[in-house]
Amino acid sequence: MQELCKETYEFILVEYPWASITPSLHKLLAHSFQLIGAYNNGKGLQNLSEECLEFCNKFVRRYRENLARKTSFTDNVRDILVRLLCCSDPILVQNRLMHAKKKRDVANSLQEILYNSILSDDL
Repeated sequence: MQELCKETYEFILVEYPWASITPSLHKLLAHSFQLIGAYNNGKGLQNLSEECLEFCNKFVRRYRENLARKTSFTDNVRDILVRLLCCSDPILVQNRLMHAKKKRDVANSLQEILYNSILSDDL
């Protein structure tokens, strides 16, 4: 892997001397073998993906616009971070799921009672 990256890097420098190497491309060619091999236990770059961060952007935007104080930048950021921490706390998530299940169970039992009472009235 290291040799392939090195050869590709040198190929670009020799064959395309007019092309500038961007910092992103330099990181990819000069350091990706380190990330894949030594730092990430040979698992590729899957653990270093930015998908989770990009996924959180919509929540940050929603929290900033609707659920955070707008008195100052510090208050706004603090409210957003507290909401994000609450969303990722395993205990709070578990309690929220249990509460939602109880609500669903109550709603289903009420629906069943209403349905049965309507059927009994029709007979």
